[in-house]
Amino acid sequence: FFDEFVSSGCHSLVLIHSFLHYHCAMSDPLHLQEYVRHQGLEFVQTSRFYVLGASSGQSKATPEPTPTPTPISENNVGKEISDKIVAVGDEIRNLKAAKASKEEIMAKVGILNGLKDDFETKTGSKYVPPSTPGSSKSKGNSSSKKSSSVNPPAAAAAKVVDPAQQKVLDQKFDVIKSIGEECTKESDLVDLLKIKPDSFRLYDGFEPSGRMHIAQGIFKAINVNKCTGAGGTFVFWVADWFALMNDKMGGDLDKIKDVGRYFVEVWTAAGMDMSKVEFRWASEDITKKADTYWPQMLDIARRFTLARVNKCCTIMGRAEGNLTAAQILYPLMQCTDVFFLRADICQLGVDQRKVNMLAREYCVHAGIKLKPVILSHHMIYGLKAGQAKMSKSDADSAIFMEDTREDIERKISNAFCPIEAKKKTAPSVTEVNEAKGAKGAAKGGSKKPAQAAPVPAAPSNELRLVEDDLENPCLDYVKHIVLSDPTRVFVAGGVTYTRFEDVKADFLAGKLSEQNLKASLIEAVDALVAPVRKHFTENADASALLARIAEYKKEDQSAAAKKAAEKPMRRLSLGLEGKSHVVVAPMPTAHCSLSVLFTLLKQLKLAPSDKQAVLWLPDWSAMVLSSFDGDMKVIKAAYTVLVEAMRAIDLKYGGDGLKNTKVMFQSEAIMNGPSEYWISVINVGRALKVKEVQTGYPSLPLSNTSAAPSGPSKIAVDAAAEEGLGEEEGGVSEPVGCVVAALMFVGDILALAPHSIACQDNDGQVKLALDYWTSSGVSVRNGLVTPTALSSSPVSTWMSKEPPLLPALYSVQAHDDDYFIGDDPKAGANKKMKRAFCEPMNTSMNPPLSIARHVILDLMGSFQAGDKTYSGEGAWGAMKADFEADALSPQLLKPAATTAMAAMLDVINSHLKKQPDAKKAEASIKAWATKKKGGGGGGKKQQQSKKK
Repeated sequence: FFDEFVSSGCHSLVLIHSFLHYHCAMSDPLHLQEYVRHQGLEFVQTSRFYVLGASSGQSKATPEPTPTPTPISENNVGKEISDKIVAVGDEIRNLKAAKASKEEIMAKVGILNGLKDDFETKTGSKYVPPSTPGSSKSKGNSSSKKSSSVNPPAAAAAKVVDPAQQKVLDQKFDVIKSIGEECTKESDLVDLLKIKPDSFRLYDGFEPSGRMHIAQGIFKAINVNKCTGAGGTFVFWVADWFALMNDKMGGDLDKIKDVGRYFVEVWTAAGMDMSKVEFRWASEDITKKADTYWPQMLDIARRFTLARVNKCCTIMGRAEGNLTAAQILYPLMQCTDVFFLRADICQLGVDQRKVNMLAREYCVHAGIKLKPVILSHHMIYGLKAGQAKMSKSDADSAIFMEDTREDIERKISNAFCPIEAKKKTAPSVTEVNEAKGAKGAAKGGSKKPAQAAPVPAAPSNELRLVEDDLENPCLDYVKHIVLSDPTRVFVAGGVTYTRFEDVKADFLAGKLSEQNLKASLIEAVDALVAPVRKHFTENADASALLARIAEYKKEDQSAAAKKAAEKPMRRLSLGLEGKSHVVVAPMPTAHCSLSVLFTLLKQLKLAPSDKQAVLWLPDWSAMVLSSFDGDMKVIKAAYTVLVEAMRAIDLKYGGDGLKNTKVMFQSEAIMNGPSEYWISVINVGRALKVKEVQTGYPSLPLSNTSAAPSGPSKIAVDAAAEEGLGEEEGGVSEPVGCVVAALMFVGDILALAPHSIACQDNDGQVKLALDYWTSSGVSVRNGLVTPTALSSSPVSTWMSKEPPLLPALYSVQAHDDDYFIGDDPKAGANKKMKRAFCEPMNTSMNPPLSIARHVILDLMGSFQAGDKTYSGEGAWGAMKADFEADALSPQLLKPAATTAMAAMLDVINSHLKKQPDAKKAEASIKAWATKKKGGGGGGKKQQQSKKK
């Protein structure tokens, strides 16, 4: 709204205070005052009005004095409430991004308003958001044009930054930036500190997976203390679910939680200041806010391609060519964590950079203005030669936090400690071919073998952003473990060092010998680890915890895995085990073919008489496949219209109007046990490779979704380019939502545990689910009967000679070759049937004849053409014989079929008009279609370009 105001050239704008007070809490993440000043506009606050940009030639109300904000830094009560206001404001922003319900958002707005009132009561001043006036790059008009519409002295004053405050901000910036090898982007960090100088949130996630080495212990404690000392709150995301996905601790969640508690004990003993540190357990928080977390994850998944997400999977130390489907979920969930935890800064290692950049890319096309700052810290070398990072599987590659003095002395004494940089060697022809081939494939090119190897650039190291030819782990320890804390010194060879550069220079010059360097490093490291050893020795609870973890490490992992495989499989239970016949609706579309309606009704009739018929509406799967651009309101609306149309036809032609059919929305069913459901989906992914899951991809109605490969693929490439990753970081492939939806389908079947599933011939989704059911031993482990697949051919209302490009259940758009829900009963039915392909005496390919057989005869029980009525058991045989003999000609067939189809369309339309929910649903679909067609506005030329 303000962007439009600024670009329109208006000179003044007056908004009623109450209106603005309500809407600003829910709109731009920048506070109103800060945003207005960044646009170069004058800001005046009165008791009833906000006056923006009034020119000197216009009259305006005499403003009341702008309230002077209480110096929050001097008022602890005010600061505490102010921090809460900022936090709640962030929650509101995230709820909007996750498309939360209006009720949920308004509940938070109520809390926000209450906090503001509380602030005024306790401080005596109205709450004014912390702001540092300044300038920013403007959009649209130039700054010179804007300046003509504002009061020059006021505008100049708005850009003056208090020198003392600026000095503090600069110091904060320097401290925070010093933590990372890379800060993306520094300008974003500057803006963040201006807006939230003492309330920004940083996050790091750790996967509980055994012992903690010194990089996770001391190095992380130092970095956290720097961040919190600069005014931030550090949030640790204890990623116990991620550890479960990666088979840590034999996939035992209780043991994984024990390891997480061990990490907290280590950091406490290592001197981490816990006053501004939060520990959040993924398994607990996600369960409590499943209705927020999982839709956010699905929205992220729908916007990226499999190729792009594959690039993130190296964070799990797995080869990209052999990924399980669960490992595709990992980066999607980690990206979700950033927004779920309201993180302003992602403070993780360089090895996590790609998945963190995914969060910034998501902001590009999700319309989130404040992108998270990516602060990627250094990956400390392993102690052995050639080890790019520490390894928990190699005890001598690192110092661990409970190592004895003897362990530390032995490891550092034997550590690799070169004094000369290693010589660069040209990569082999094989390496060159692989590098060129991978790059060419990512850009859509072909792999071409190298003709020669004229010393090309070596492949980039994903664990390094700063060039280091020496790669000396001992010096690395000095820099990042000992001297990373500015309060410490390093004493070696009789010299007291405060700067790492001096240590390195003396070592390379021979002034500091390897022996003296290592001896001093042993003392320094042992002094840092000793308090942790003492804590685990003297604290009974900590000692018992460490003992349990030591036992876990001794366990035979293969035996533990075998034992876990014998337990009942974790799954959501909907209480229908072996009692239901399930029919799964296809992905919804803006124009629903009658083929869908008739096929679903046919499949429901396959239900055994003693089984509950269930119509399953996979709305969350539709979201991740980008049906209706992931708009859940419209997705549900489309399913509502479909179900009501089915009720109308079923009731009219001898059924009960689906009264005895259980209609279930997937999202609502999942919320009966979200943890169990998603753990089952993760377990499915753990058992299946990505290539195996690809056979179970759902069909995509590409007309009403951006899930076509040309959709998210281009988004991923464009967003990657904007973040400076290069096109090869995006990649063109199928949407990653296809993988997620396929896994969810298996999870759905596990939850329903039906007696039978309706499907079509060669149904990849059903085959994938039943194959998994058998291979994982669900029947034995859970005592459930394997579902039976009941196959039937789809009912088609397609009327062209040329077959549809998509499966019969989907239509590219509303057109004259098919019948759709909402078609006009008279003009529409007649026009479409008239142009239908209907060759005389051709019964093998004849759409009107097929409709007469599979739609009219099956539903009405009889079909009248001319003066002859076809009914009873031999109706189809007689009809076919007459058509082959030309006794039933196209001239007789088409009008009769038109009359029958018009009657059915009239039944549907009349019913929909009488149902309030259906009317609202149709309005939602129409509004979405109108918005989609308009493309968000634009001039005539722009619209013509889009049409072209």
